[in-house]
Amino acid sequence: ATTEEATTYANNIWTTLDRVRGQVPDMLLVHGGDGKGADRLAAAWAERHDVQQLTFGLDRRLGARAGFKRNEQMLAMAPRYVIAFPGNGVTERLVIEAKTRRITVVDRRGPLGTKPGAG
Repeated sequence: ATTEEATTYANNIWTTLDRVRGQVPDMLLVHGGDGKGADRLAAAWAERHDVQQLTFGLDRRLGARAGFKRNEQMLAMAPRYVIAFPGNGVTERLVIEAKTRRITVVDRRGPLGTKPGAG
């Protein structure tokens, strides 16, 4: 990714978190705690804004099921919002499960400026 793409990606995450915090002033940010990508950027945002964080790491002993198990743990907290950034099938599953539970999904997986599902 170019520097410009990386900056756009980071700004997308931070702007999205700002908007959600506007709706949830007592926000607790729950994420996977990965030291890279969206998790790292979200963690940096939370530190800057004094937002409490809770991380659910992957249980590597579960192999391919680890990401799905982490989703279950996060959804068990009954969050008000699930924010989805570009990911993989595990992210897709998280979005589907959240919608099933009537949790509001803020979908940021598409290219910036497009509606989810477009293109």
